[in-house]
Amino acid sequence: MIHLVLLAAGGALRYGEKKQFIKIGGKELWQWSLERFINLVDDAVVVVPEKDTGKFRTAEYTIPIDIKPGGKTRLQSSYIGTKELTGGIVLIHDAARPLASSALIKRVIEKAKLFEAAVPVVSISDTIKLVKNDRIVRTVERDEYKFVQTPQGFKTELIKEALESAVMKSLELTDDAAAVELIGRSVYAVEGEKSNIKLTYQEELKFIKQELSKLA
Repeated sequence: MIHLVLLAAGGALRYGEKKQFIKIGGKELWQWSLERFINLVDDAVVVVPEKDTGKFRTAEYTIPIDIKPGGKTRLQSSYIGTKELTGGIVLIHDAARPLASSALIKRVIEKAKLFEAAVPVVSISDTIKLVKNDRIVRTVERDEYKFVQTPQGFKTELIKEALESAVMKSLELTDDAAAVELIGRSVYAVEGEKSNIKLTYQEELKFIKQELSKLA
């Protein structure tokens, strides 16, 4: 059993509007992201803003899809999305990443089955500096660091345990793998894709539109 939890509950403060509802080629951004998984998962939970639950329509899709109102933080939304799932693997994905390829999703599923937890990463090409109080402290060895993406894949019971632990401690985490790390379990790194960007700022929308136009 492969579950998907699609995180679409964010307020998009950095972007300036609720980016999950941006229309591209007749579909909203969250729909593009969901459709990348439709033929690869057995069911899905879409975690959405509490005030916008009525805006999400899923009847057209061929797998069971549950719409759940999210929490105040990403961590809380992931916890809400996963807590009723049982068995198999769960993929947790940002609705603002509509360009994840089938090959990437399959890699994450395969490694999550083997290693319990797997996340896609991409190499950093820029020089990395440690900066404190506007002063450069030192240059960091960039080969030891990676950018992390979604979908992140986990054995379902493992991520449920990890997220519950983090929520109970009122932690603020920026990804779900961090919760697994904090309970002492290992996370496997999978080759990600540079095109699998997250829509965070306005200037990224042009690239996403160009890529999605190829799929329309």
